[in-house]
Amino acid sequence: MRHRRHAGRLVDDAGHRRSCTLSATSTNLGSLSSYTVANTAQAGSGSAGLQCDILLAALTTHYVGLQVDASTFRLTGPSGQTIPFTAALSANGAALAIGSFQNLSSLSIVSLFAGTNNSIPLYFRTTATSGLRAGRYTGFLDLRWFYSVCSLGAAVCLSYSSSPGFVRPGLGVALNWGAGSTVRVNVELTVLNDCIITAPAASFGSAPLVAASTPSPGPS
Repeated sequence: MRHRRHAGRLVDDAGHRRSCTLSATSTNLGSLSSYTVANTAQAGSGSAGLQCDILLAALTTHYVGLQVDASTFRLTGPSGQTIPFTAALSANGAALAIGSFQNLSSLSIVSLFAGTNNSIPLYFRTTATSGLRAGRYTGFLDLRWFYSVCSLGAAVCLSYSSSPGFVRPGLGVALNWGAGSTVRVNVELTVLNDCIITAPAASFGSAPLVAASTPSPGPS
């Protein structure tokens, strides 16, 4: 089925709005000194690549699942130096791992798509790493999203926006997550040169106080 863009959203030839869209994203963790990166873990968040119309999705039961297909979970910079990082679905959540499937269907549609433009947010945290050269450090996650949410209806949902192969459960029909849709999430951090001067404690020895010295007698 062909699709066209209307008022900032994708619609099909029948005029139905597509509730969910996928797009590659990039999260920038900032530009920081090598001293800061070596001593403090850096955190940030960005879109996980899937956004949905939550008003339509709220009409019926939604299904959303996530799997990480590939990632080194490292930001790589000059000369192959790396900074380990983790990605999670909440600020203090468990780190995602390659191959593990996350069923997010039990979460409310509002809390699930709480990111910018009704996207699902992803939270990143680096490991403090010393001895890094200045430069740009980049990494990625290849995510596979599985979803089926309402895309047409008023009081009752009439059509669903679903990832490839998804089959909603029903009378005599089992849930099938299908093949899903892939998207890449890029992550980057820039390390800046830093110069810290640590001066040793200076000692000038001991000397008598002026008040304690005896003045020499003047000429008689």
